[in-house]
Amino acid sequence: MRKISTLFLISLLISCSSDSTVTEPEVEQQTDDEIVIEENEEESFSFPFSLSIVLKNFSNPSIREGEFIYIDFIETRNNPSFETNLTSLASLDLNASIIENGQDNVLSFIQGSTFEQQEIITYNLDNGEISSVLRSDLLISEENCISIGSQFRANSTSIISFNNDYCEQIEGIIPIIRNYTTNESEILPKIVEARIGDSFNLNWATDTHYFFHFDNLDSQGQSTDQDGLIVYDSRSNEIIYEDRTSEKKIPIIDNQNMIVKKGSTLFDLVDLESRRTLFSNEVSISEGLIIGETIGNAQILGNKVGLMIFNLEELKIFPGIYDFESNSSISFDSEAYREYFRSSGIPVPNPIRQPKQHIFDIESQTFAVLYHGFTQGIIQEDNPDFIGLIFMNFEGEIIYEYEFERKPWLEQVMVKR
Repeated sequence: MRKISTLFLISLLISCSSDSTVTEPEVEQQTDDEIVIEENEEESFSFPFSLSIVLKNFSNPSIREGEFIYIDFIETRNNPSFETNLTSLASLDLNASIIENGQDNVLSFIQGSTFEQQEIITYNLDNGEISSVLRSDLLISEENCISIGSQFRANSTSIISFNNDYCEQIEGIIPIIRNYTTNESEILPKIVEARIGDSFNLNWATDTHYFFHFDNLDSQGQSTDQDGLIVYDSRSNEIIYEDRTSEKKIPIIDNQNMIVKKGSTLFDLVDLESRRTLFSNEVSISEGLIIGETIGNAQILGNKVGLMIFNLEELKIFPGIYDFESNSSISFDSEAYREYFRSSGIPVPNPIRQPKQHIFDIESQTFAVLYHGFTQGIIQEDNPDFIGLIFMNFEGEIIYEYEFERKPWLEQVMVKR
């Protein structure tokens, strides 16, 4: 493990036999007790934490049709579950698409060829509950005017939609919450001097909070250099956090904790329950902390968060931990990780494995990687020959690896349970 020395996002492409002659080999006798011990050791294996992989299998690649399935890797088990067909279970169309969601145990899908027919369907991985809402139910209609529903996210009880409102002189955003059980909608107070704008995919929903990033406007309705971020308590629908003071903000969420990246180097750690900012760190470029361009989930344990971190010496990105208290980061640039995801060198690696998504679990000191595999020595982006999953610990040991049946997979999502 070593400290990192720059913040720079690059592409991550990491990717003996001996002869002996024995004239009369001795056959080692194995007792019944030893056999029982070996069997029990295999049976005692369990995944270090639980996750589900959602895949869409091509049925008609040219028009992106296919069936969704999911496979569970559950902490109390020692083998993955059988495939569950979500398309038939949740009555999904073959052209349905999955929506990224902040509530990991809830999968969201959208289907329908026209806006009026579009339907949002949610499936709860924990209890199998299925809910459905028409997208038109997430709009406000007035005489000669209609709000434009642009952004929505779902949790286990409701869907929240953020709508650009052009019905009044003062431009703003109207949040609407639709409850699955009652089929009733609640309109929250308008966010004034705001526009959804280029903040696509910067809203999120969990069972405890709603998060929304937007373009800030001045009193004349003109864009400013400042972006806004609002967080609601989803139980009371009360605003508990609002910031319009700096440029683009990217939140990373874990239950009651939120990390907000403001600009390129300022990072806040916020306790949403107490509504206090615990740390506001000007993270030096030397720490190499990597956060993407959209809202996401991560494990935040105490003052630490698991993220991808840039290593200047290797010129690559590795799984790592950032500590807000010490304002420092450590990457786990183990030889095993480098070798497993090696993409160049002599001999040319076969297969090439390209990491697509990482999920961290600081408590068990492990992480999972969903990756694309290529057998021809050439990476064809988003057109893998196969898809695989590994669990690895922070010492660089591969705990478990699994290769999914080779099919043309259209979409892949990994969620922590």
